[in-house]
Amino acid sequence: MSEFNTIARPSAHVGKLLENKTLFPDPPTRGPLAQYRKQATIDWRKLKLSFHDETSIELQHRVWDFARKHPLFAHPNQTLTMDEERHLATKRMYVVQNEKMFTISDFLERPDLATIYHQAWIAYEPSMAVKYSLGFGMFPSVIRTLDVGRLDEIVERNEKGEYLGAFGLTEIAHGTNAKGMRTTATYDPTSGEYILNTPDFEAAKCWIGNLGKTCTHVIVYAQLYTADGKHHGLNAFVVPVRDPTTLQAYPGVTVGDLGAKAGLQGVDNGFVMFRQYRIPRDNLLARTGDVNEQGEFVSPFKDPAKRFGASLGALSGGRISICGIANVYLTKAITIALRYSASRKQFGPDDSEEEWPVLEYQSQQFRLFPHLANNTVIRVFNLWFGKAYGDMQLKLLGGENIGATGMEVHALSSAAKPVCTWAARDGVQECREACGGHGYLKLSTIGDLRGNNDPNCTYEGENNVLIQQASNWLLSVRAKGYEKFAEVSPLGSAQFLAQYASLSKRKANWKSPTDAGSIASRS
Repeated sequence: MSEFNTIARPSAHVGKLLENKTLFPDPPTRGPLAQYRKQATIDWRKLKLSFHDETSIELQHRVWDFARKHPLFAHPNQTLTMDEERHLATKRMYVVQNEKMFTISDFLERPDLATIYHQAWIAYEPSMAVKYSLGFGMFPSVIRTLDVGRLDEIVERNEKGEYLGAFGLTEIAHGTNAKGMRTTATYDPTSGEYILNTPDFEAAKCWIGNLGKTCTHVIVYAQLYTADGKHHGLNAFVVPVRDPTTLQAYPGVTVGDLGAKAGLQGVDNGFVMFRQYRIPRDNLLARTGDVNEQGEFVSPFKDPAKRFGASLGALSGGRISICGIANVYLTKAITIALRYSASRKQFGPDDSEEEWPVLEYQSQQFRLFPHLANNTVIRVFNLWFGKAYGDMQLKLLGGENIGATGMEVHALSSAAKPVCTWAARDGVQECREACGGHGYLKLSTIGDLRGNNDPNCTYEGENNVLIQQASNWLLSVRAKGYEKFAEVSPLGSAQFLAQYASLSKRKANWKSPTDAGSIASRS
């Protein structure tokens, strides 16, 4: 991970960089936190450089400086209605898209910076960032990954801000069981079109971010049938649902708004139903399977299960992104709770009238420090994973066969999202409680962090089911022999299992808590 390590840079350059007051402003010298800053045994600037290089830090500051100066990004001083939040999030989203602070060219040069850019906006304004990432991030990314060069115009118009995208997999009666989806797409060879149909309300696509009010196109997963009645599984289609000029739904399309939620009120989640709605043949994302002009289904995959997995593999990016989002929420919550604990005084020695900051008490430290440590480890992992995924996307865009990497990324993202989002869920709640009643105030923002993180545990795969997906991958490899883990894990996440025979015989030689906590004793 030299990309995120100061060791990889000349010491003279690092020293000069640390003196950059724009990137590393001096903290206040007065106030309740000053004494703790003086006691610190590490240089916070070097710690930050161990996570981010100069380019990524500059990108973060460019985002925050832009938001700080633009009047539309001023934080409201009163609670907004749901409609007001949505209007504001939408306006901000288009401002960001038009600003072009991070483009596909930037991604091709440094794919890892996409994660940094997105998280910088999440830290500032989650609803806008989620809308933006869905409409101008995930939407074109999935098309580029699964298209065969037929939908370039849609991607280009999305880039210009003329089209806004969304992603529709879940249905009212089916979420986790993707194979049970009931929306159909039947190919009509006489017109060269697919006919989309929703049999009943239980099959309505729902929880689609941006669909409630604003999107023009949706990537819809539907069961594909050819004219001969044969079923070819779940496939992805790019479906225009609204006129981009009027935002009125097209005939044959029924769209609705899901209304208020527990968090992310600026995101307009909606549902959609189709009534014998026709779309062009080219709108099938055909990299994993296509219907030719004769109406025959053709695919480079002989195994339908592998084809289905490859089609859903494009969703890994969403789960990886959620890992980073949850990490940002916990970072903010733990920062607020620790600073509050250093400022809030309560009790003191029996023979003194002086009160101590609650951070001095072991009970408060035991509540907060484990979450701080956990969050730091997760941050390091997310930076590595984001880069690994970005590198894989570059290979896909270049037409390379990613082979086992795709399966490992799918399994790893399925395991990581529960770990990251549950860590944030538990950590943010502990931070709220550690701040007492004041943490419950709206102005503390911890309640908002809790509400905004909550859906992370559910969308892009319900956490408990995702763990089973990761387990299924591990078990399927194990069935072929432990030595297979050396072949199926190019990223190295499971390679250690190839040495199961020797590792399972090792025993801990710890004799004290100090030994257990020592990195050297674990080698």
